[in-house]
Amino acid sequence: MFQSSLKKTTDSSLSEESGRVVSVLNDLLLKFLYSKGNIAANRLELLVNTLLELNYQPLEVKSKVAHELFTRLGEKIPAFGELVDTPQTSPYHREGTVAVHTLLVLINILQHFNELSSLLEREIPGIWNKKFLTISILVAMFHDISKTGQLNLRPDRFFAHAVEGAETSEKLLEELSWPKDIIKRVIYGIRNHSYYHFLFILRALEEIENGNTLQEIISADYLKDVEEIKRIYRELVDKNAPYFNPELIHELQMPDPKKKIAALLLCLADAKGSLRENADGKLEPFPYPSWKFLRKQLKN
Repeated sequence: MFQSSLKKTTDSSLSEESGRVVSVLNDLLLKFLYSKGNIAANRLELLVNTLLELNYQPLEVKSKVAHELFTRLGEKIPAFGELVDTPQTSPYHREGTVAVHTLLVLINILQHFNELSSLLEREIPGIWNKKFLTISILVAMFHDISKTGQLNLRPDRFFAHAVEGAETSEKLLEELSWPKDIIKRVIYGIRNHSYYHFLFILRALEEIENGNTLQEIISADYLKDVEEIKRIYRELVDKNAPYFNPELIHELQMPDPKKKIAALLLCLADAKGSLRENADGKLEPFPYPSWKFLRKQLKN
């Protein structure tokens, strides 16, 4: 488990250091991406801690770091640079750009990795290790790599970007000479992360019908209306028909826990990193599953 050492700073103090933060992250992430999975433990720990430090900062600071960071990463891997110029068009994505969303998801998945390590290590012995941390970072970084250009404007993008993103990510990771077993697990998480969102909503409706409360299912105090969950469900089905395959929903209920844990963590981090505007005009996370609910999915 890694610990963040940074105390909450003022906007101005981080603004003065943003260039340093971006330089450090750019250097560490490039070393990580080109490491073929063999990055030194101390470098990996520094990368995790530097990202976790950003969790204390306001959205405008994270946005600035995200744009500068992915612009620089794009000089080596152009697909990352394209995320800076890709706006989020969904009402559930008010973070600004895909680059900002990706950084938020990366921070979130590391935060959950920290918070849940002891719990899951008891349930899935041996899962919490350097290799799984590496897979979690890759899944977060690449999960929206294809949400660019015209794809971002298509009504069926919810499932389409995951399917096409898995194909793009596989090619990029092969070019970077990552081991096949790691690529396979990363691609599983990316290809299926939209289905896990859908499965979460579907299962949430089932649990509500069985008498469980929203508070047991969703880590979002502001969401009280079951009808909103039903509306989201209908919207996903109606707009994503070309890529929606109900048989895959059944398939996702059966994988080994070690296989699907990265996708479940991504589902949690991705939803928490997707911001929408509430009735007061403030940004809040998309409804995301409680860990109690996700924990149950590991066994179902």
